[in-house]
Amino acid sequence: MPQHTYLFKDAVWESSGWYFDKDGNRFAVEGISKINRKTKVWLNDVMLKFLDGPRKDIFSFFEIFPIKEGEHHTTFKSQTPDLGLIQGELSIAGSEIFLKWTAENSHIKGTDHMHMVNDHHYSTDGFILYGEEKVSSWEIQLKRI
Repeated sequence: MPQHTYLFKDAVWESSGWYFDKDGNRFAVEGISKINRKTKVWLNDVMLKFLDGPRKDIFSFFEIFPIKEGEHHTTFKSQTPDLGLIQGELSIAGSEIFLKWTAENSHIKGTDHMHMVNDHHYSTDGFILYGEEKVSSWEIQLKRI
């Protein structure tokens, strides 16, 4: 199994790619993700800026409970201005990281799939649903700086 670097090392990652709304309209995005593992929980401070389109920028702050030695699964929680408190699970399988989550007190849920290209590059895609209806999706490249 590869040694993952995203989330598993303190680092700053730049992101760029595409965000798709429920109608399939595509918007360019870029952002930054700051990983800090110096506390009892791993912290991931994420900002995603829309370069075009009507959408406002996305801010998320994740607290990830460390994965125990020899295990491949953990839980996390996040607070976002748009969704409020979300809680989820993170699983590792080979070069993949999978996240699934639900927003507290709503019918909103989502997933994220991260593929490790190399130590300094991940490709990620995911989606958000309201019930069974698509709200949005994304295709983003993360590069460690």
